[in-house]
Amino acid sequence: MKPPPMRDTFFSRYFFFGRIDDTPLLSQSFKLRYQVYCLEKRFLSAQHFENGEEFDHYDLDSTHFAAIDQTDELVGTIRIVGQHTHRYPLQEHCEVSLPGLPRSAVEISRLAVSKQYRRRANDDAYGASSDYVMLPPSVREQSVRMRPEIVLGLYRAVFHYCQAQQIEYLLAAMETGLLRLLNRLCMDFVPIGPEVDYYGPVRPFMLNIRDYERVLRATRPDLHEEFFASAEYLTAPQRLQ
Repeated sequence: MKPPPMRDTFFSRYFFFGRIDDTPLLSQSFKLRYQVYCLEKRFLSAQHFENGEEFDHYDLDSTHFAAIDQTDELVGTIRIVGQHTHRYPLQEHCEVSLPGLPRSAVEISRLAVSKQYRRRANDDAYGASSDYVMLPPSVREQSVRMRPEIVLGLYRAVFHYCQAQQIEYLLAAMETGLLRLLNRLCMDFVPIGPEVDYYGPVRPFMLNIRDYERVLRATRPDLHEEFFASAEYLTAPQRLQ
């Protein structure tokens, strides 16, 4: 198995992760977003995207990441917005209580996971077992089967990119389920505004990446290793080649 055409690619147990800007994979990412946001969740009208690809004007100032499985299928995607323009989607929909957003911030959005990795009866929209979220940490971390591996890999790719680009803050408009999942990964997103109806009930949040990295180093070295240790971007392991 050869690595897909991605930048800064690394491999986890079952997936490749990396940046997909200016590659054929970007079109597949838009198709997955269409499937999730238009057909499954019905947050957006499918009629607005006749070619079956969901995108908006923010994609022009976005960096896109994807997860690719061992059959070369794109099964997860996420983007960060506003690195250059400092304009963010949540500003159109959310009331932000800060007097100004940090210049070294990006908004993370359009997280989508293929439904083929959401097949268990108690899986949430992000491919994480609800048991993973509810179990005590000592038990939860022993259950590799329930870990949301696609989400973990996508966030790892985002964090490494942000470190390389000296981006210090992540913004996000999140619903309760995703916030609860990220909290279990010790991501202490701070609310910066009230809840609004924006693709369902969401609230704007902000994460200080440097603070998060310091907390993980001190309290969760396993997660620090996973998210922030120097990434050796890999081709496929020998057993998959």
